[in-house]
Amino acid sequence: MNSKTIVSLFNFWGICSCALQGAKKEAKKKVEKIFYSLLNSFGGGFLRDTLLLKRIPWIMTISALPYLIWIVLVSIIYLLIVDSKIFKKYFKDFDVFIYLLDIFCLSAFIVIGIDTAMEYTSNPSVIILSGFITGNGGGILVNILSSPHHFLKHNNIHYFLTAWLGCIYYYFGNDIAFLTLFIPVMLFLNNPQFKTVIAHYAILLNPVFYYPQVDFLTQNFISNDTTSCNRKASVCFYKAKKYLTLQRIRQC
Repeated sequence: MNSKTIVSLFNFWGICSCALQGAKKEAKKKVEKIFYSLLNSFGGGFLRDTLLLKRIPWIMTISALPYLIWIVLVSIIYLLIVDSKIFKKYFKDFDVFIYLLDIFCLSAFIVIGIDTAMEYTSNPSVIILSGFITGNGGGILVNILSSPHHFLKHNNIHYFLTAWLGCIYYYFGNDIAFLTLFIPVMLFLNNPQFKTVIAHYAILLNPVFYYPQVDFLTQNFISNDTTSCNRKASVCFYKAKKYLTLQRIRQC
């Protein structure tokens, strides 16, 4: 596969990730969540086309119709299954999946935004800003509408800075391969969800090390692990409360 095919695939899954993130937003009605999904998925491209490139937005063309139908279907499926009270307990780690999908697909939005802008202008500022707005414009609009008090969180600021660096690098370096590695690494290592991901797979690979075996009849610890209580509680996020209770019983 050539680079354009890879970017197209990343763009498709990135749009799905944006739709799921929009459906997660708090809203009184499910129709509002579907609106947030559409806005988060296509808002960046709409802002780029109308404000910067002065052209007909791509979302209003025939080629965008399959994407619109697909995003609505993805949002409805998420709200009916993943976000429902019946099945929600089976999708505890779904947020981690969405986060990983998002950080790996942000580079595709930047590439598409910059390449599209280059066809209409040669102004470096407009081109770089087009890449940034394509990747972040929809999320900015959704955050302003749904939770404006959380808009300037540390995670969002770091996300925006990483996107800016990615846009600048791609404009001058034109290296898609490095960009697809740079952005995930920067976001993955500097986000609190990184610890959640590491903890999740660490528990799957070696649960005994992170969560000591306990004889629930005598409430005695079988393992002689000396790791601190707080550290184990922060890593073993599934059974942290139960472990803390048993640890206090042991200390009494």
